[in-house]
Amino acid sequence: MISYSFERTSTKGLYRVVDSRTKNWDWYFLGKLNRQKLPKTEEGVYLRAESAITRNGWPMGKWFEGWLREKSKEESERIFTEAMDRGSRVHRAIETLFEIMPKSGGYSGFNVSKARKSVLNRSTEVWDEKKAELVPLQEEDWRCILSFEHFWSLHKPFVFAVGSSLYSVANGYAGTTDITGWILTKECGIKQCPCKGVIGKVGLPDLKTTTAIRDTHGMQVAAFAGAENVDQFLKGKKLEYTADLRLGTQHVNTRGYEFVVYDREDTAKNFESFLLANEVDKRIRKEFEPEKEIREIPDSVQIQIRPVPKQKVPIAKKVAKKAKKKAKR
Repeated sequence: MISYSFERTSTKGLYRVVDSRTKNWDWYFLGKLNRQKLPKTEEGVYLRAESAITRNGWPMGKWFEGWLREKSKEESERIFTEAMDRGSRVHRAIETLFEIMPKSGGYSGFNVSKARKSVLNRSTEVWDEKKAELVPLQEEDWRCILSFEHFWSLHKPFVFAVGSSLYSVANGYAGTTDITGWILTKECGIKQCPCKGVIGKVGLPDLKTTTAIRDTHGMQVAAFAGAENVDQFLKGKKLEYTADLRLGTQHVNTRGYEFVVYDREDTAKNFESFLLANEVDKRIRKEFEPEKEIREIPDSVQIQIRPVPKQKVPIAKKVAKKAKKKAKR
């Protein structure tokens, strides 16, 4: 076992650099692996995870800082962990609706020959990467999924791709989208939903299960839109907007979703903010050093058990005698 594993993504040659202890990743590797599934460093490059950039390189805001001060370190960590786990479960459940292809790890709507129904049950279990086992959906997870189904039914989108891994070598980042490109085909008629201005247009949304949509969310989806390989999944179609779709909210009129749209100008501004966060993160982060951090973790340990030595004079007395001799000299 090694300290970091290199896990395949939907993009050929792009791997998540996963910490074997925490199962988290702040880095990606773009390049080739050898027979031991370790990187050929002379042929690849390490890219920062876009989530790590926004997490470390951008302030969370006064409201968040005030909330954080009211919580103990243990409580805030527990809340963050629960929120991240919920997001992972919801995203994984929605992925199962698209029947992610095992070999590629992604879904392409261009490969769908005819319309078909896809069903997800409340009893469905999803894969938990940290626990390495199937886990049941929680009540809050299911509310998020119901709101996604409601949004889907109202807007009847065409989806280009799901679970796509995107990267930018020029700007040194990588990440994985929930949905890479869609076209909403029907207006819902709800005043609180901004869908009217984007019907029939190509957009790139990100799904959120957070308590609010924050600056960093717009920045993240702008980073996806600015990736060098995004066209590979859009098949030549040009993005006209980005968006955040927050699920499981308390919004009564939309029955549990919040849809925020960023036009081209807003997306460009968000991308500028993301690049600024990237520069801040570069100043404070510790670059990944594979020669130091990738190491073998032994599967067994060995120590030598020795008998207690038999001595006429206790060790403490021997030491005292030596000290007296030195003092006389």
